[in-house]
Amino acid sequence: METAINRPFTRALEAIFSVVSMERKAGLVRPDGLRIIDSLLTLTGRDGAEARAIIAPRVRFIAYVAPEWLNAIAAKLFGDEAPSTLGQTAVDLALKWGQPYEWLLENYRSSIRDAVRRGVQNALSHYVIAMLWRVRGYSPSETLGFLSGSEGEVSEAGKTLGLVLRGEDVSDDHAATVIEFWELAVRDHSNELLGFGWMAEVKIIADSDWSRITQTMLASTGGKIDLPQSVAERAAGQEQTMETLTILDSLVRGLEEEWDRREVATHARNALLSAGSLADTAEYRRLRNTLLERGLTD
Repeated sequence: METAINRPFTRALEAIFSVVSMERKAGLVRPDGLRIIDSLLTLTGRDGAEARAIIAPRVRFIAYVAPEWLNAIAAKLFGDEAPSTLGQTAVDLALKWGQPYEWLLENYRSSIRDAVRRGVQNALSHYVIAMLWRVRGYSPSETLGFLSGSEGEVSEAGKTLGLVLRGEDVSDDHAATVIEFWELAVRDHSNELLGFGWMAEVKIIADSDWSRITQTMLASTGGKIDLPQSVAERAAGQEQTMETLTILDSLVRGLEEEWDRREVATHARNALLSAGSLADTAEYRRLRNTLLERGLTD
């Protein structure tokens, strides 16, 4: 993409897309521009790759302006009719530079997986979004089964989900899917959970569900997790329960970095102050003793 945008023929290709867009707004897309785009799919080598750098990320736009034409050229753009390995190159470019698109995710799942395996930028984000959309072949169990084939991918998926879903305008419909995936990961992949600390940023997960799964997760990780301060802040910021006190105790005990431990301890002390009704519970006493033993409270 970086080189393609500076070449005359690819700049002309971008101009064609602009013309097609204007024609679509006017109600009629002439075949002339589509034929030119189609002809560039026969290019090989660097020229073919750079042409696809302009075309592939616009697959959603192509589907919008000419859905039948997209089906006609799909194999030449993304599939086995593309020259050499340029079909996979086109998929990589669509993932790196384009928006998630259900048609691409469903029809070229093996190529999407190949891109994830090779660490193509944004490929994992598209993959977990396909899971959230419940695209065929991307159920939580299928997604977890695929990701578990590479070390670190399950944890990275937890982080990616947190980043994808941390906004305020995220649909609540995704909560059940996230919880299903997270619970399966906690159950079956206890050594791949650190990235799920990012779930503390996902507001569509109810506090009760978040606390329940996080308590179980921290028991598996020995209190180690990504974003420990955010995890502690969420635990301390909700109505205190035995689960939230256990989460904070696990964090204080498990964290190795002194800075993280002291920041978490601040949240833990605040939680104790608001958990007076739980003062007689073992969880309350354990957290208070943990802080006292480490000189983190009076």
